Amino acid sequence: MSQLSFWDHAFALIVFLGYPLYSLLTMRGEIQDIQKRGEPARLSIYREVILTWLFFAICLIAIWASLDRDWTELGIRVIDVVPLSISIAISIVFISIFIIPLRNLARRPKRFEGLESQIGDFVELMPRSRKEESWFTGVSVNAGLSEELIFRGYLIWYLNNFVPLYWAAGIAVVFFAFAHSYQGLKQIPGILLISAVAVSLFVYSGSLLIPVLFHIVLDVLQGHYFAKMYRSQANSP
Repeated sequence: MSQLSFWDHAFALIVFLGYPLYSLLTMRGEIQDIQKRGEPARLSIYREVILTWLFFAICLIAIWASLDRDWTELGIRVIDVVPLSISIAISIVFISIFIIPLRNLARRPKRFEGLESQIGDFVELMPRSRKEESWFTGVSVNAGLSEELIFRGYLIWYLNNFVPLYWAAGIAVVFFAFAHSYQGLKQIPGILLISAVAVSLFVYSGSLLIPVLFHIVLDVLQGHYFAKMYRSQANSP
């Protein structure tokens, strides 16, 4: 395993502690801005999220390349057929668990009001129009690539320098939830579950491929069905 450098500690401090705290402090104001301005404010947040995590991913890649490290340590590797097949099957099961209830709600938009109250302010971040849905798809793809590289590939590697692998994996689950805690306390159980699934897929397969696809597909489908529900409400008499 590659040895840690000053840049690893600086990167970890900024990405896993600094930025999540910043998001927690600023999200209330951004939610209020969305409630006032609607689509322009929502699109602005989408662009900010894409640029921020893309910047962090580029920084990580630059650090890794400059230190001439082995990319397989980040989980950038090919998967054998058996773990690939099992990982895909597990991903389909958990995506279905999250998405099927949303799909059913999208068919019955009158029930959506109850869901909004359960979700809390996080619902303000979800797309409404087709334009917002397109941008949210961009957020989802970027999150699947950048966040999996950082929170699965890098964070578990970083923590594994201090604790055994399975401890590192468990701690990484919590850090991912903390980084998304700006979405509200009501979202934490779901985020922890999603994070645990992604970490398990990564540790089992040894590759980022399936966690990346799992993350992207889940987020894209969530955005699609939320947008569909809002459009159905808007078209209802």
